[in-house]
Amino acid sequence: MKKFSRMLALILAMMVILTACDSQQAPEEQSSQSQPQTSQTSPQPVERVRLPFFPDDTLNPYTCQTLQNSCLTSLLYDPLVALDQDYEPQYRLAQEVTVSGVSCVIKLRSGLTFSGGSPVTAEDVLSSLELARQTPRFSAGLTGVVAAEAPDDSTVVVTLSQQDLYFPRSLTFPILRSGTETQQQPIGCGRFMMEEGQTRMVVNGGYYREAGNIRTVELVATQTMEEQSYGVMEGTIDLMYSDLQSDLNLGLGIGYRQIPLSNMVYLGVNSQRLGWNAQTRLAFSSMVDREEITRKAYMGFAAATSLPINPAAATTALGVAQLELNVDRQNRELDGLGWDQRDSEGWRTYNGRRISVGLLVNSENNTREAVAQLIKDSCAQLGVEVIVESLPFEQFQERIASGQYDLYLGEVKLPYNLDLSRLIFPDAQLGPGAEEDEELRQAHDQFHSGALSQEEFETVLSEKMPLIPLLFRRGIFCFSRDFSVNIVATEQDIFYNIEEW
Repeated sequence: MKKFSRMLALILAMMVILTACDSQQAPEEQSSQSQPQTSQTSPQPVERVRLPFFPDDTLNPYTCQTLQNSCLTSLLYDPLVALDQDYEPQYRLAQEVTVSGVSCVIKLRSGLTFSGGSPVTAEDVLSSLELARQTPRFSAGLTGVVAAEAPDDSTVVVTLSQQDLYFPRSLTFPILRSGTETQQQPIGCGRFMMEEGQTRMVVNGGYYREAGNIRTVELVATQTMEEQSYGVMEGTIDLMYSDLQSDLNLGLGIGYRQIPLSNMVYLGVNSQRLGWNAQTRLAFSSMVDREEITRKAYMGFAAATSLPINPAAATTALGVAQLELNVDRQNRELDGLGWDQRDSEGWRTYNGRRISVGLLVNSENNTREAVAQLIKDSCAQLGVEVIVESLPFEQFQERIASGQYDLYLGEVKLPYNLDLSRLIFPDAQLGPGAEEDEELRQAHDQFHSGALSQEEFETVLSEKMPLIPLLFRRGIFCFSRDFSVNIVATEQDIFYNIEEW
């Protein structure tokens, strides 16, 4: 992500050029996260799509290492549920999912078969569930699983450590035929299947839903993101996806749409070291201009929030309302903390000492360094000094683990089932500075049990959150100007509606 800001500036410049040349082929991007992530060109029937593929990597969804191959696996292997654009579960292999108490009962569709013709059974689901629990890509949302069994071939019963009404959102792991999970290309039951030679996918005739216009998926061998973007530009690749974690050279002739991600950027707070309580954290949080950060550091490829709940997943009224900056109100809040005196240089003081806060940032990430500078500048306008310290990533991690920081700028990928326990409760991975809050723990458990509404939970979060959420990042789905279909892409499945292309 070293060249993220430069790359995004190039994107915006390109879109201006494309719009001037041909407004039909380069639709204007909207920043609102509520906009459907679709191609706005007129849909045209197409029978094949050419996608980038890393030949040195596998097409095993549990072992592949590259982003593009991971995306391709969603065509070969179906999950029990797929998440729509609002992160709500829609049934795929599951016919019904019922949560009652700490039990989640999954009923499979009848007549499901793998690409080789063998039936999909509950035992296949159990073996895939165990794989998912051991794979970082899927495990975060499955930490509450304590047991699973198959009372019959079409039923799986999962026992959870505590009630979680949102657990069905975690059933997005791919289902493989048991016994093939160690193969580079296991047997799946997805919308497509591989032809021999691993250069082309064809429609899976045994799939439970009727196929759309796309009958074949051609795999174009690439080694780098740069090769992929040039492939889209030159028309040898139709579509590509980037989570904007690596360099991406988008050439002329590329259209794009943003895809909300569950990656939250936040400020870790060492409340014990700073002597801050919840009121102080809230006051500091209110000084951060999140909209400026999303606009300048992320060039609009992010959604600002003050809560650890993705704006794309729910209407977070509290998270949006608290983003509005008001200098007079902020000054009153800071004065109310006892920070009402200033030294000769205009900095706020407390008990005769200048209020100076350190902010630790990864020096290997230019975007984060830009964010840190914006935070420093916005706080300075209100008389609070922030000293930014940039360290290489390894040293950055060591300082956090040892608690040698005031604030740090971090990022975490949150699970789809809204399990925030990793953020709410002390965790060495996120820094040892937070004190556990019993009221927040109870609210978290009550929210997942249904005893507390989301609005009520958000209220507690806004008052008790031990860290300071800033924004949720977005990815980008790029397509050639000659490829015109009605694309709906989600974080969990960028080919979400391929049957409708």
